Amino acid sequence: MFDRPAFKAAGKASFLKNYWPVMLVSLLLAIATGAGLNNNITHSFREQASNYGYGYSYGYYFHHALLADPLIRFFIAIGAAAACSAVLFGIAVKIVAINPYEVGTCRFFMENRRENAKFSVVGTGFSKNFGNVVLTQFLRDLYRFLWTLLFIIPGIVKSYAYFCVPYILSENPDLDHRRVLALSQEMTLGYKGDLFVMDLSFILWALLNSLTFGLLGLFFLNPYIYGSRAEAYAFLRQNALEKGIATTVDLPGRGAPRGWYTGG
Repeated sequence: MFDRPAFKAAGKASFLKNYWPVMLVSLLLAIATGAGLNNNITHSFREQASNYGYGYSYGYYFHHALLADPLIRFFIAIGAAAACSAVLFGIAVKIVAINPYEVGTCRFFMENRRENAKFSVVGTGFSKNFGNVVLTQFLRDLYRFLWTLLFIIPGIVKSYAYFCVPYILSENPDLDHRRVLALSQEMTLGYKGDLFVMDLSFILWALLNSLTFGLLGLFFLNPYIYGSRAEAYAFLRQNALEKGIATTVDLPGRGAPRGWYTGG
């Protein structure tokens, strides 16, 4: 059974026992994902929405007055080129740096469930089959983005369908990308709503975090969420093994004492 209160309690306990390393790993992940592709897209949509009411009057003036000046057109072209370069650079950073770090972070939190994990564990996303990690994470982001283009709800559903992807890679970076993506969808089948509700259960904490200008998230909420998500993955992993959805060849764990990646 998907026991959300138990996952949250265990996630909180696991980060409190190894507080400072967990807080640092969480901080870096929050900073990294805050600069990712999804935020750029969201920001773009917000900008379009906020300017919607001024579209006709402002657009008329812009096209018929400002663009008549060659110098203004030149600076607009330079600005557009710089903006495109910045977006492309951000996407590249997410693909080759942020996504592998996310995989290493998932391994860190899974190992921290049973004993205090070392900060160096986050480097496993870069040191083990880096090419496959990058490709798989890129395809996950691409598919989520394409589903979001259809409508926001399919995008959210697909995001939870791929919830397990970085965790699977964290224990088996050699697993073929097609298998990783398919396995994550099988593991989350019937549990996407539970994962969504678990994330939603942090909403009051998020409101308190806004009142503290992000300090609550830095020192408590972010590691609490990441620890709880690791517990949820441990359950999904154990469930997949018990039901024959996956084998220990697919999900070998850490290879250390029993309990590292299991739900127990």
